[in-house]
Amino acid sequence: MNKLKTYLQISDLHFCGWLQRKTADPWAKYIPLLNGYVGHSHGALMYLTKTLKQLKKVEPDLELVVTGDLTAFGNPGQFRIADNFLSTAGKRPGFLGLNTPGWKTLAISGNHDYWPGFPFPLGGTNTAVRTYFPNDWAITPSTVSLR
Repeated sequence: MNKLKTYLQISDLHFCGWLQRKTADPWAKYIPLLNGYVGHSHGALMYLTKTLKQLKKVEPDLELVVTGDLTAFGNPGQFRIADNFLSTAGKRPGFLGLNTPGWKTLAISGNHDYWPGFPFPLGGTNTAVRTYFPNDWAITPSTVSLR
């Protein structure tokens, strides 16, 4: 009997650095709507890590699909944190990781990944997005001729 392929799709991880966690987290609790938008949730990452390990026991060929917003605002350090989490497994107690080094093959970027690298979506795109999503969609200019 043929077996269907199994995928786990995740999105909106919103990884951020320690400074943003230190400054944004105390205020985010007063605005529940922003929970998860201003930075990643350690509890959610723990749950995701545990869930993926359990699923791989049942579905060893499971593939991870990452659909955007790895970062809180496109900072290169945030991309490194996200890549580290997605690519490696926990080597020390308390370290989280999904152990999926090929995650980039089934991934697309999100709008937060195109932010300029600081907490305001004003300015040009941070080039780090191209390092982590080299085959992402691109806009190709075209010319329309009116005759």
